[in-house]
Amino acid sequence: APLTLTGLHDPTVTVHSIKIAVSDTGDTVLDTGLFVANLQAASVTGISSPDDPVMPEDPNPEDGVFDFVIDVGDAGVGIDPTLPIFIDPIVATGYVYEVLSGPNFGSVMIPNVYGDGVYDLSIWDGSDFVFLTTFNTGDTVNFLDLVDPAGISKFLIDGIELSAGLDPADPNAFVTGLTFVGGGTVNVSMTPITQCDGSPDCASAVPEPSLLLLLGGGLLGLGFGRRRSMAA
Repeated sequence: APLTLTGLHDPTVTVHSIKIAVSDTGDTVLDTGLFVANLQAASVTGISSPDDPVMPEDPNPEDGVFDFVIDVGDAGVGIDPTLPIFIDPIVATGYVYEVLSGPNFGSVMIPNVYGDGVYDLSIWDGSDFVFLTTFNTGDTVNFLDLVDPAGISKFLIDGIELSAGLDPADPNAFVTGLTFVGGGTVNVSMTPITQCDGSPDCASAVPEPSLLLLLGGGLLGLGFGRRRSMAA
């Protein structure tokens, strides 16, 4: 029967080598023969990019949370810090990221500049968000080195200036690169934190006060308090 090979390939490489170990099965067989029917491959870089991120389903109309279901490959895609999976929601001044099921977060990076390109990152300690670090656009925050070799399941990025003017209707509002500690299917929620920018239609873009409390009560104070203390 012919042999069919299926795997991942790097589209930036023009020539790919495949090594197959074969052996004769008996003295009566002088030459080993191998027939390959076809080669099938999926691009390791075609899963997502900063310009074409994985998009969520429509947000929950009651709580505004965006849910992502992502297949993390076992060939480094979404695991190797150099091969993040990019996801994108549609809003605001900060976001809470949480693994609902599947492997923990391994790292995070923001590939595009929003506002001043400087962001505050806090991790969830089980009862509250604790400030971890400030990072710039293009920097990779490695949770495995900074927090826990097993990764983390929940964190907050905030400090995005209102002047960035992230449009709630823009499907490319805040692209995020994520890696995970292992392969499999991971369900990730990305909850926006919004604040009124003073415009007449502001009310339609801001969650109800109960939602802000649900997000953690002092989250906005945490982010903007940190920003003020840095500027002082």
